[in-house]
Amino acid sequence: MLKISANISLLFTELPMLDRIKAACDEGFTAFELHFPYEIPIEELIKVVEKTKMNVSIFNFPAGDFPNGGPGIASISEREAHFRASVAEARMYVEALKPYGVNMLSGCPLKYTKKKLGEKIFIKNLIYAAQRFQDTNTLMLIEPINLYDRPNYLINTTFEAIEIIKKSQLQNVKVLFDIYHMHRMGEDIKKTIINNFSYIGHIQFADYPGRNQPGTGKIKFEEIFNTLKKLKYDRWIGAEYNPKSTTYNSLSWLTQFGFI
Repeated sequence: MLKISANISLLFTELPMLDRIKAACDEGFTAFELHFPYEIPIEELIKVVEKTKMNVSIFNFPAGDFPNGGPGIASISEREAHFRASVAEARMYVEALKPYGVNMLSGCPLKYTKKKLGEKIFIKNLIYAAQRFQDTNTLMLIEPINLYDRPNYLINTTFEAIEIIKKSQLQNVKVLFDIYHMHRMGEDIKKTIINNFSYIGHIQFADYPGRNQPGTGKIKFEEIFNTLKKLKYDRWIGAEYNPKSTTYNSLSWLTQFGFI
């Protein structure tokens, strides 16, 4: 059976953040992920995780002004000190929560720098971060994001992400493969997964258009999930979508695709 993780930054937003973890557990999820945990005291997160016995799949490194539309801190040379501080902060949360993965967002530097230079800085920072997580069981992830939702984002395709991993020569870094983003970029999702399976460390999904739950758009999720089963994919799959109405009314796919 495929393992499913609830992204509580987008799901169960009817509830306060910490209450969303129990809500996800009650609905059959066995793990949760979130974008940025850093405004929540570590002790409070640990308490809820221990009580619910939920796994923590992934969260992002602190990303500076990226969540508010800025370029972020991972691909701009003048922000290296800020980036290194973010690695230290992420390390504290990783040590406490022991997530499966931590995602390093490349940010949107292309308004301010050339792509090759942005990539060079990102790889330098990626190596710095990966070295500081080598002694943990937490996997480093990098995520391609479509250029329509986030213009000037550095990494837009699965191929670009894999090339960065190859150039960095790191063994503890893989691709966060977001079905919504890569469909938006015109990739054949099934073919991309099959051809690059060994590079994929985490999967997220939402339907297109709308970025809502499966069944509201054009993406063939049954085919994709069946492919993952045939490949014996045993890592987490994150439900990272905007419910079309309430979260509770958006969860029929859990039973439809055999997650619970």
